[in-house]
Amino acid sequence: MPRARQEIDQVPDGLAEETERAVRQSGALPLRRIKPAQGALSRRAQGLLLETLARRGLERTARALRVPLRDQVAALLAGGAPIATAALRKQLAGVESAAELKLVVRDLVRAGRAALVMRAGKEHIAARDGALLSREQVAHIADVARKLARLAASARARAGQPPRTLLRADILALLDPARRGLDAGDADGDPVALVIAAVRERIDPTTGLAFVPEVARALDGRLAGDALRAALVGAARSGLVELRPESGVELLTPADAAMCPRGPDGSPLSWLRLVDEGRP
Repeated sequence: MPRARQEIDQVPDGLAEETERAVRQSGALPLRRIKPAQGALSRRAQGLLLETLARRGLERTARALRVPLRDQVAALLAGGAPIATAALRKQLAGVESAAELKLVVRDLVRAGRAALVMRAGKEHIAARDGALLSREQVAHIADVARKLARLAASARARAGQPPRTLLRADILALLDPARRGLDAGDADGDPVALVIAAVRERIDPTTGLAFVPEVARALDGRLAGDALRAALVGAARSGLVELRPESGVELLTPADAAMCPRGPDGSPLSWLRLVDEGRP
């Protein structure tokens, strides 16, 4: 009869590092797969290993060791695009239940690290990078929508009556103030809207471009440094603006270059255009 292999009572050298690396690469690792090549760990050794990994920021569930769900969701949101909450679980590793994930989403929203937004009637979770409407702005949009609906209803065809339509000026009279309200935003709650409003005032009518350092100087005292660069990147991720590099770094002063966000190659993005302006 073969002899049972003796359990290992100490954590082998390198096992904690190897396990952490595997968990961070995959997001989660079943507990049954956490074992050294030499044999099974004793309960004492398992406890020591899991305690070490917990100190390194990993999270244990009943069946797996995982990167904390909050960190996994935050990493997904860092990509810039909102994610449908109904599809969120499929993009995460080691989720125990839908109820657990719901609590994680709620906690991220309450902590100000994420926001719930509606897109095409479906709930999404998004990063709080500035491209969000305040409650007041949503209420204003709802009011505009009601007024537009009443106008449209007034032009509805009636039996036996000649057709009716609307004046473009009447529609723009409702839409233009709404758009200005969205662009103006709030310096504390909507930095992207603040940037967009400043950009509109500094666009070159010939090229359709605005110089980022000029926008930055216009916002001095309200938005600057990392917050300004984050708002510019947020606007670009949301498809509101297109950031463009300088034709030559030597054309920028060090102070101007410091105001600009950086491209993938590290070059300063010193020009931008509003995507909805229809410029090439």
